[in-house]
Amino acid sequence: MSKTLANLLGTLALIGWSLNIAVTRRLAEVDPYGLPAVSFIAAGIILLAFDHLRSGTKGKAKDPIKFWLLGGGAFVAYIVSYVLALSRVNSSEAGIALGLVNYFWPVLILFLLPFFSHCRVSWTCLAFGMALCLSGVAFALLWGIPAREIVANLEENREAFIIMLAAAFLWAFYSNAIRQWSGNANGTGWFQLASGLVFLVLWWERGTDLGLTPDLYIPLLLHILIVNASSYLLWDLGVRYGDIVWLGILSNFLPLASVLFGVWYLETSP
Repeated sequence: MSKTLANLLGTLALIGWSLNIAVTRRLAEVDPYGLPAVSFIAAGIILLAFDHLRSGTKGKAKDPIKFWLLGGGAFVAYIVSYVLALSRVNSSEAGIALGLVNYFWPVLILFLLPFFSHCRVSWTCLAFGMALCLSGVAFALLWGIPAREIVANLEENREAFIIMLAAAFLWAFYSNAIRQWSGNANGTGWFQLASGLVFLVLWWERGTDLGLTPDLYIPLLLHILIVNASSYLLWDLGVRYGDIVWLGILSNFLPLASVLFGVWYLETSP
């Protein structure tokens, strides 16, 4: 696969993920475990079937233990942390702000890159670029909001914000890990299926109803087909064969697209 095509696929993944916060929030506020379990198990099965039809053979990982255990573990931990964080906020407005915290991962991808490869980095330029990116996210978070409201929002949703910040680190780690350790092995379907099974166990222990109603059919299908099955597969191909620095930089436009969709879909004020 050419680097140009891989970059295009990674870009399409970012477009698909612009739906992530709003759709995940919509499902998680009904049931934080049952509906995500359905979504990730279904997406995992779709990806495994697609991978089988595409190649019919299993690829080999460059470093199997690190790829399957550390990379896969980071993927599952990220997914669970992301959904749990969005389910714990007390309003849709706070959910959008929480999603922006998750978008620290584009900066963290570039920060972790030197630890996963032998590329030479100017730490001064990297630090300046990180500060610029993070200040943009902070500007989006804090613009027009009184200081008292910001403090109150952080205090009321402290646990959710901490979990989401950890999720950002986990996704940055995973994105570098699959590039460095995966070889030609594709674990996205298995990782999605494992995430779904974790949610299934949590839902079973909770003993609640699934809560699936007709008005949730569309967001559930969007979550399965676009957010999960398509976007995660495209991102895997993008960071594996494309320019991870370019995709990391381009990812900084994702918060804007995500907020615009979230404001419309969740019917909140921008």
